[in-house]
Amino acid sequence: STLPCAAITAWHSLIEKGNVKAGDSVLIQGTGGVSLFSMQFALAVGAEVILLSGSDDKLERAKKMGVNHLINYKSSDHINESIEAVALDGTISVIGIMNGLTGNINTAKLMSKQVRLQGINVGSKEMFLRMNQTLETKNIHP
Repeated sequence: STLPCAAITAWHSLIEKGNVKAGDSVLIQGTGGVSLFSMQFALAVGAEVILLSGSDDKLERAKKMGVNHLINYKSSDHINESIEAVALDGTISVIGIMNGLTGNINTAKLMSKQVRLQGINVGSKEMFLRMNQTLETKNIHP
Protein backbone atom coordinates (compact mmCIF):
# COMPACT_ATOMS: atom_id res chain seq x y z
CA SER A 1 0.00 0.00 0.00
CA THR A 2 2.98 2.36 0.36
CA LEU A 3 4.17 1.91 -3.23
CA PRO A 4 1.78 4.41 -4.91
CA CYS A 5 2.63 7.16 -2.42
CA ALA A 6 5.89 6.93 -0.43
CA ALA A 7 7.83 4.73 -2.86
CA ILE A 8 6.92 6.58 -6.05
CA THR A 9 7.68 9.94 -4.39
CA ALA A 10 11.17 8.71 -3.48
CA TRP A 11 11.64 7.22 -6.96
CA HIS A 12 10.48 10.47 -8.62
CA SER A 13 12.96 12.50 -6.58
CA LEU A 14 16.05 10.32 -6.82
CA ILE A 15 15.79 8.46 -10.10
CA GLU A 16 13.49 10.41 -12.40
CA LYS A 17 14.48 13.98 -11.45
CA GLY A 18 17.75 13.50 -9.59
CA ASN A 19 19.36 10.99 -11.97
CA VAL A 20 21.18 9.49 -8.98
CA LYS A 21 23.80 6.95 -10.00
CA ALA A 22 26.68 4.95 -8.61
CA GLY A 23 29.22 7.14 -6.85
CA ASP A 24 26.79 9.98 -6.08
CA SER A 25 26.22 11.01 -2.46
CA VAL A 26 22.66 11.24 -1.19
CA LEU A 27 21.73 12.93 2.09
CA ILE A 28 18.43 11.67 3.47
CA GLN A 29 16.80 13.50 6.36
CA GLY A 30 14.56 11.33 8.49
CA THR A 31 13.45 7.71 8.61
CA GLY A 32 9.83 7.90 7.49
CA GLY A 33 8.38 6.04 4.52
CA VAL A 34 9.72 8.27 1.74
CA SER A 35 13.12 8.44 3.42
CA LEU A 36 13.41 4.67 3.76
CA PHE A 37 12.45 4.12 0.12
CA SER A 38 14.95 6.83 -0.86
CA MET A 39 17.60 4.98 1.10
CA GLN A 40 16.81 1.68 -0.62
CA PHE A 41 16.74 3.18 -4.13
CA ALA A 42 19.98 5.10 -3.58
CA LEU A 43 21.74 1.99 -2.29
CA ALA A 44 20.34 -0.07 -5.18
CA VAL A 45 21.97 2.20 -7.78
CA GLY A 46 25.27 2.29 -5.89
CA ALA A 47 25.06 5.77 -4.37
CA GLU A 48 26.68 6.61 -1.04
CA VAL A 49 23.92 7.30 1.51
CA ILE A 50 24.14 9.65 4.47
CA LEU A 51 21.12 9.18 6.75
CA LEU A 52 19.97 11.54 9.49
CA SER A 53 17.62 10.36 12.23
CA GLY A 54 16.82 11.28 15.81
CA SER A 55 16.65 7.61 16.75
CA ASP A 56 19.67 5.40 17.39
CA ASP A 57 17.46 2.32 16.90
CA LYS A 58 16.43 3.46 13.43
CA LEU A 59 20.02 4.30 12.55
CA GLU A 60 21.10 0.81 13.64
CA ARG A 61 18.45 -0.75 11.37
CA ALA A 62 19.64 1.42 8.48
CA LYS A 63 23.21 0.28 9.11
CA LYS A 64 22.07 -3.34 8.77
CA MET A 65 20.51 -2.39 5.41
CA GLY A 66 23.82 -1.05 4.10
CA VAL A 67 24.04 2.62 5.10
CA ASN A 68 27.58 3.53 6.18
CA HIS A 69 27.11 7.19 7.14
CA LEU A 70 24.69 7.68 10.01
CA ILE A 71 24.04 10.91 11.92
CA ASN A 72 21.80 11.31 14.96
CA TYR A 73 20.25 14.75 15.19
CA LYS A 74 17.98 16.02 17.92
CA SER A 75 16.24 18.86 16.10
CA SER A 76 14.89 19.21 12.57
CA ASP A 77 17.39 20.23 9.94
CA HIS A 78 16.71 23.45 8.02
CA ILE A 79 16.73 24.16 4.28
CA ASN A 80 19.63 26.62 4.59
CA GLU A 81 21.72 23.95 6.32
CA SER A 82 20.98 21.68 3.36
CA ILE A 83 22.03 24.45 0.95
CA GLU A 84 25.25 24.83 2.94
CA ALA A 85 25.93 21.06 2.81
CA VAL A 86 25.04 20.34 -0.83
CA ALA A 87 27.83 20.06 -3.39
CA LEU A 88 28.43 22.60 -6.12
CA ASP A 89 25.80 22.03 -8.82
CA GLY A 90 23.96 19.65 -6.47
CA THR A 91 20.24 19.02 -6.08
CA ILE A 92 17.98 19.41 -3.06
CA SER A 93 14.58 17.77 -3.36
CA VAL A 94 11.98 19.05 -0.93
CA ILE A 95 9.52 16.27 -0.27
CA GLY A 96 8.06 16.79 3.18
CA ILE A 97 7.47 19.72 5.45
CA MET A 98 10.00 19.89 8.27
CA ASN A 99 9.87 23.56 9.30
CA GLY A 100 6.47 24.75 8.11
CA LEU A 101 5.26 26.01 4.76
CA THR A 102 7.34 29.20 4.54
CA GLY A 103 10.83 30.29 5.41
CA ASN A 104 13.80 32.40 4.44
CA ILE A 105 16.14 30.88 1.88
CA ASN A 106 19.73 32.04 1.42
CA THR A 107 19.40 32.79 -2.28
CA ALA A 108 22.98 34.10 -2.53
CA LYS A 109 24.36 30.71 -1.42
CA LEU A 110 21.81 28.91 -3.60
CA MET A 111 22.99 30.85 -6.65
CA SER A 112 26.72 30.77 -5.91
CA LYS A 113 26.66 26.98 -5.52
CA GLN A 114 24.35 26.60 -8.55
CA VAL A 115 21.98 24.42 -6.53
CA ARG A 116 18.84 22.90 -8.01
CA LEU A 117 16.04 23.23 -5.45
CA GLN A 118 12.98 21.24 -6.49
CA GLY A 119 9.70 20.34 -4.91
CA ILE A 120 8.66 16.72 -5.44
CA ASN A 121 5.35 14.94 -5.09
CA VAL A 122 4.13 11.55 -6.26
CA GLY A 123 4.97 10.44 -9.79
CA SER A 124 3.19 9.31 -12.93
CA LYS A 125 1.92 5.87 -13.91
CA GLU A 126 4.93 5.44 -16.20
CA MET A 127 7.30 6.20 -13.32
CA PHE A 128 5.38 3.74 -11.15
CA LEU A 129 5.85 0.97 -13.73
CA ARG A 130 9.61 1.67 -14.04
CA MET A 131 9.92 1.73 -10.26
CA ASN A 132 8.11 -1.60 -9.87
CA GLN A 133 10.43 -3.18 -12.44
CA THR A 134 13.43 -1.98 -10.42
CA LEU A 135 11.91 -3.28 -7.17
CA GLU A 136 11.66 -6.69 -8.78
CA THR A 137 15.03 -6.63 -10.56
CA LYS A 138 16.98 -5.36 -7.52
CA ASN A 139 14.98 -7.52 -5.09
CA ILE A 140 13.97 -4.53 -2.96
CA HIS A 141 11.45 -5.24 -0.22
CA PRO A 142 9.61 -2.34 1.40
